[in-house]
This record gives sequence, structure tokens and C-alpha cells, in this order.
Amino acid sequence: MTLTTLRLFKSGLQVAYRDQGTGNPLVLLHGVGMQSAAWTPQIETFTAQFRVIALAAPRTRVLAGSVEEGMITYVTRSRVFGFPDYTTLHVTADAQGSRATLYGRQRFGKLDFGVNSARIQGWLGAVEALK
Repeated sequence: MTLTTLRLFKSGLQVAYRDQGTGNPLVLLHGVGMQSAAWTPQIETFTAQFRVIALAAPRTRVLAGSVEEGMITYVTRSRVFGFPDYTTLHVTADAQGSRATLYGRQRFGKLDFGVNSARIQGWLGAVEALK
């Protein structure tokens, strides 16, 4: 399985990912110090039932939560100074199946210059483009 780069033309962002299997998508996001290739055992296990998409997110790791809890918070460090930004994914059941809420925010300061919005738009755009 090879790493592919997807260019999101509206935002100008690029997202790298590994994609294998068919069916409903299952998106995997690695932590800091890892690569999307670290998901290889899980990808091999789940491709019989799902289309598995492993996103590559630089300087990002799990801060808290789990899939079992239905909520995961990631911390992404800024490239130059290493300032932390938090991105939380919360999944809840509703009448139509499930609903995912994704939101980002900076830890320090009052202005993030749009980096959290761009990150979320990039993640969502990657998933949408892969449908």
C-alpha cells in the first residue's frame, strides 16, 4: 500500500493518506512520532469489511479519549514554535445512525490565524474527496 497525496483545490492544502479496501470508510489518524504505515496491522484486519483510510498528520498525537469513549482529542504542535492546538472528534448516535462533530481551538492566545479551521477543512476535505 503506497502513500498518496491529495490536493484540495479549494483550500490549497495537501493531505497524505493510505487507502485500501471497499465498503464504508474507516479513517485512522496516527500520533506524533508515528507514520500512517504504523496502521498496517489494523488496515490488513479491517479491509475485509471497510474502506480503510489512514491519514498522515504531521506533529499530531492523541491527547485524550478513545474510540470506545466516542471522543478523541488530538494535539497538533505548530511548525515553528510548537504551540499546541487541540482538535476534538466526538461521535454520538442519533436516529439516522451516528453523528460526528469535529472542532479545533488554540491553547494559547486569542487568534489562531485560521490554522485550526484550515486543519479541520483539510481533514474533512480529504474524507469527502475519498468517498
